Amino acid sequence: MIEVGSDVQFNGAVSSLGTAAFNVAVNEFFIDEQWKRFVTPKVIEIATSDYDDHLTTSELTFISSALERIQNTTTFNNVEKDIAKSIVKKLKS
Repeated sequence: MIEVGSDVQFNGAVSSLGTAAFNVAVNEFFIDEQWKRFVTPKVIEIATSDYDDHLTTSELTFISSALERIQNTTTFNNVEKDIAKSIVKKLKS
C-alpha cells in the first residue's frame, strides 16, 4: 500500500533544452512495487538554479553501506576503526 514517505522512482527523458533550463518528459513511475505509465507524459521544467551538486540521499546511502561492508571485512587498527565508525555515523545522520 502506498504511504506518505514512500520512495518513488521516475523514468523519462529530456524533451527540450532552453536557456538555463531543460524539460523532462516523465513517462513512467515506480511506486508500491509496480511501474505505472502516464497516459500523457508529465513534463517538468528544471532550471539550473533548482539543483546543486551535493551528494544525494541515494549516494550517501550507497557510501554508508559500502563503508559498513569495508568496516566488516577489512582489518583496521583501533584508530582507523574509530574513524570509520565516525564516518558511518555522520553519513547516517
